[in-house]
Amino acid sequence: MGKTTSALFIFFVLFSAGCQKSIQPDKEINLTFSNVEKSIDSVFQSMKIEIAKKAEAVANSNIDEKETREQLIELYNDFIYCIDCAFVTPDGKMKFLEPKTYKEFEGADISKQEQVFRLRDTRQPVLSNLFKAVEGFYALDFEYPALKNNKHLGAISILIRPESFLKNLQEVSIQNKSIDLLIIENTGKIIYNSLPTLIGKNLIEDDPFSYKDSFTKSVKNIISQNEGSGELDFPVKQTVNKKKEIFWKKMNLYGIDWKIILMRKI
Repeated sequence: MGKTTSALFIFFVLFSAGCQKSIQPDKEINLTFSNVEKSIDSVFQSMKIEIAKKAEAVANSNIDEKETREQLIELYNDFIYCIDCAFVTPDGKMKFLEPKTYKEFEGADISKQEQVFRLRDTRQPVLSNLFKAVEGFYALDFEYPALKNNKHLGAISILIRPESFLKNLQEVSIQNKSIDLLIIENTGKIIYNSLPTLIGKNLIEDDPFSYKDSFTKSVKNIISQNEGSGELDFPVKQTVNKKKEIFWKKMNLYGIDWKIILMRKI
């Protein structure tokens, strides 16, 4: 059994086993949750501060192309996990895109993406659910409105691969290496796992997860609860069962709910 297949099998057994009993989170789990949440919040707060500055500068320039591209390049250089930065028009077209590597996608229509609707309606910064970007990979889109005299001129977009910053976050935030981190969204998609091949897999809809009702029920149970815990049978080898504790907690980020899931060997 290959590494990826083995990981998929482990996740399947982990969730389909169901929680045998509720477990009170101890000091280590509470501290780990706190560290992970603070780290995630810090990343997005840093992005928000910088993207707000760029959005204001772009709006004040009346979307001057030279000024807008300069602001996008600066924003791109500010964050190592940024894939590209774009100016998105009010009707959802990526008018300017930096760096030049992705220039071929200028003019792409992303108007049907949910976060574009949400930003237009709220005129507030928004985060997308995980999606397959026109650039060809799973990504998150963080957008900030460009406003001038209360007029919506468009938005600045940062496209990021979640594993780019969450992998580093796991290494920094989780001191006990026996604790595993899994992050999913309310659609059931995996936002982060230590195996990049699992990112974008849907724990409710995709094979090999979807064919067993008990698995789907367990995932939906986690999604429906703000927080929870349980004890699970975790097969390390085909002939040996090990138990794991599982803890989950909701985190809201700019209109999107994530489930932070911690798993620890007993």
